[in-house]
Amino acid sequence: MLIKTIGVPVPIPGDLIILTAAVRVAQGKLVGWQVFLAILVALLLGGSIQFVLARGPGRGLLSRFGRYVGLTPPRIDGAAQKIRKGGVPGLAISILVPGVRGGAIGASGLADLPPRRFLLGLTLGSLLFLSERAAGSRLRPLGHGCWSAKSSTHRIRGLADRAEQCGRS
Repeated sequence: MLIKTIGVPVPIPGDLIILTAAVRVAQGKLVGWQVFLAILVALLLGGSIQFVLARGPGRGLLSRFGRYVGLTPPRIDGAAQKIRKGGVPGLAISILVPGVRGGAIGASGLADLPPRRFLLGLTLGSLLFLSERAAGSRLRPLGHGCWSAKSSTHRIRGLADRAEQCGRS
């Protein structure tokens, strides 16, 4: 999971890795809280490494070769601006969206988001991401197969706002 979170293209979905670990917990072969903690550490460490790479050497590589894969300066600037505008709550919410996590982390590095704010958003988003997966069958779709993303969004925004207020005082 760590290698995948750093940004190395591993052809195994992260949810499959988590599901496999959950099966091992259910079989009694692994301890649930230890698996949760190990995956959380991998998500935070991998995300932090990707952030540092995006702020440093990744920036030069992207400006030199990004245009060949559709990552033009206006697209990169647009993603960075969205991350700056969303702040901690926006980053935390983007961590929950499959396929957006890596892009949001890279955009945070390119946007020169302060490391403290980045780590706060990454931690909140990763905790919620894992908590929702750990809840498994307790998180049932509402009504016609629609997940309650609104409640998750409100929880993240409230936590992030409180954390930012504590950081200012």
